[in-house]
Amino acid sequence: MELNILKEKEIPLLERKRVTATIASQEGKTPSRVDVIKAVAKKLKTKEENIVVRHIYSKFGSGIAKAIMHVYNDAKTKVKFERKGLLEKHVIPVEAPKEEEKAPEAAPVEEAPIEEAEPVATEEKAEEPKEE
Repeated sequence: MELNILKEKEIPLLERKRVTATIASQEGKTPSRVDVIKAVAKKLKTKEENIVVRHIYSKFGSGIAKAIMHVYNDAKTKVKFERKGLLEKHVIPVEAPKEEEKAPEAAPVEEAPIEEAEPVATEEKAEEPKEE
């Protein structure tokens, strides 16, 4: 993934920078928010927790996306100014330990065999024409 910063505007009142960048992906799909945050943090040499991805606009078939991010001075300011719903999107998933290895296997439940019912012979009665 290649990141190219187009604009970087300092907003001192809100203690953040508004960064606009293009992202070229060889995979051809829109990059995830987590991937964009990691690339921007590496490029701007800041902490990942201080970055919020506002929008990712992708162009069909080109593999290039445009992203708009806010880079805050600290996480406290980020929580103060960003919407709650947007902050929920930026929770980095932590891999939970596999429970399959820790939990003992449950004893398999034996099912009673299903008895097959014998086909019932049905007699088809031919309709007799009514005589009038």
